[in-house]
Amino acid sequence: MLTYRDIATALYDLQLPADVPMLIHSKRADLGEVRGGSATILSALNSVAKRLVFPAFTPTTQVIPLDGPLNNGIHYGDGETGNGEAVSFHSSLSPEAGAGSLANDFRLLPGVRRSSHPIYSFCGLDVDAAILSQSLADPLAPLAALYQAKGWVIHLGTDFTESIFIHYIERLAGRRQFTRWARVGDRIVACPNMPGCSRGFIPAEGWLETTIRSVSLNGSRICAYPMNLVTHMLKTRLEQDPLALLCEEPGCAPCSAIRLDYGVESN
Repeated sequence: MLTYRDIATALYDLQLPADVPMLIHSKRADLGEVRGGSATILSALNSVAKRLVFPAFTPTTQVIPLDGPLNNGIHYGDGETGNGEAVSFHSSLSPEAGAGSLANDFRLLPGVRRSSHPIYSFCGLDVDAAILSQSLADPLAPLAALYQAKGWVIHLGTDFTESIFIHYIERLAGRRQFTRWARVGDRIVACPNMPGCSRGFIPAEGWLETTIRSVSLNGSRICAYPMNLVTHMLKTRLEQDPLALLCEEPGCAPCSAIRLDYGVESN
């Protein structure tokens, strides 16, 4: 069973810079059993970084219309059954299961502020300006603010398919963004400038090998990297190869839409 000391020691071994914001991607279960549960992990994180941000995404609010903009990376009409199960966004709505219980427990801590985007909200501690910068039209604005503040990204038991920050770099490189729709109260609102698929992000880890710091903990990997260096490296790579980091999944609508921008038909 992992203890606070085990986790804090692993994080200190990463030699992270002081007083910069940290974007956390986590899968609580992948760390195994922890004495004290999520509270222990969050305390260990807070011991190395006072300014923390977690994605608190809520895809359960999404609905799929029968039609909409062309080449929008979506199969219109697919939500005919699921739309009725979409929930309305509110500030106390739990993040998606994939974000792990850690993100939800972080959301409940005193002083944590949550943004109000119905699909792509973020929770932050001592980063109010970044959280408040988000709007319906600019869902990735908090990431831009973290980048400007020389922030870092930490992965706790997650791989690069969980990296929302790479989506921000895609946008900087000019990659197509999409419109999605979500339930808010008794309305359906359009959410523009949304990123696409992340299943093709695994190769990025190899490209960024020289910038990534990592440690092993209980058979799980913890890694961290600086936003500024990663942004420069991946943006350059995407500008040189606009089809990089797209997935090969048959029928992936977002990746197919991006390929179509460059005249490439998907299988």
